[in-house]
Amino acid sequence: MFGDVPLVLVDCDEALAAAVDAMRGLPAIAVDLEADSFHHYREKVCLIQVSIPGTDFVIDTLAISGLGPLAELLQDPDQVKVLHGCDYDVVSLKRDYDVSLAGLFDTMIAAQFLNLPRLGLADLLGGTFAVDLDKRYQRHDWARRPLLDEHLEYARGDTHWLLALREVLQYRLERAGWSQAVAEECELIQKREWQGRTPDPGDFLRIKGISGLDATSTRVLRALYEYREQQASSMDRPVFKVIPDRVLALVAQRQPKDLDELGVLVRKTSALVRQHGHALVAAVAQGLEDERPLPSAPARKKARSGHGPANASVVESLKTWRSRQVAKDNLPPAIIGSNAVLRDLAAVLPSTLDQLSEVSELRRWQIQRYGAELLEVVAQGIEAGRPQSKSRRRRRRRT
Repeated sequence: MFGDVPLVLVDCDEALAAAVDAMRGLPAIAVDLEADSFHHYREKVCLIQVSIPGTDFVIDTLAISGLGPLAELLQDPDQVKVLHGCDYDVVSLKRDYDVSLAGLFDTMIAAQFLNLPRLGLADLLGGTFAVDLDKRYQRHDWARRPLLDEHLEYARGDTHWLLALREVLQYRLERAGWSQAVAEECELIQKREWQGRTPDPGDFLRIKGISGLDATSTRVLRALYEYREQQASSMDRPVFKVIPDRVLALVAQRQPKDLDELGVLVRKTSALVRQHGHALVAAVAQGLEDERPLPSAPARKKARSGHGPANASVVESLKTWRSRQVAKDNLPPAIIGSNAVLRDLAAVLPSTLDQLSEVSELRRWQIQRYGAELLEVVAQGIEAGRPQSKSRRRRRRRT
């Protein structure tokens, strides 16, 4: 499948230094990483794959003391790093190593601007090179050791063809006039920050399906949530694999007093009841006695524009314009302008190109390509939303 291209396992600091020497000075390298978020309470980077012409590297990050010289390479803006769907990769490297990827080219973003029907890496490689990518280990626990040959072969597949894929996509982007737009989108992804576990007293209020709980049930939910967090941490398992959210919400609402009542809500013979049944009933009792004040729900992100409510008629005008532009440019609606961006435009109500820059999520390429049209559509939407004068309404009735 990979021909005679060698695979190098990097599992010590000396091997990492030698690998980085081989990568240094190249115009582009392909990068991917594997983490263990599906299997552990606190996820971590377990592998970093790097492909260069003629060699695939799999770096065992659990066997080396740190990224060392690789960190400098990953942060070099003059060397292109080719990844696919790199949001998680960007934030994970910042979280675990304080490394900010630079010089990104995301093949998924490129495929979006080319409006390809399928955006997954396996689909792109299959459609471009007739490669049948093995995805058996998508949910493998990459923290497990030893790494078997089949694990390494799977891991290299995520980067082996990326440099060639980038060449094909870049050529098509240049012909379609989207190269600069993709470059700007990739620059913005480089700025993403880890938004994972930041403890907040109101985190338990994020659980779905609890909008109707009264204060007492909410206190019970808090006790159940705290128990689950403690268990997930001590077991080193993701919280959803310990007790699902829907079970917490149901138990908080019904408040069973013993295992028989709990067995009505959750199958009495289930592993969940066998392992956590007594503790869940105890957490219910603890919550009923809990007199701590309830916290506010964690603050949601404020509207990006910060300029007040959106003008409804302008929003509708912008959506109509976007529909026309989708057909004209053959792009997905979210690329032309997401609903959030349209609402921001309808809140700012720009009348000049300079004022368009006040719309925080509006890209430079969008202003350059659509700026004059957007200003015209906003003006039309404002006019359409103004109340008509009485004389004007009478004239319309006469006609």
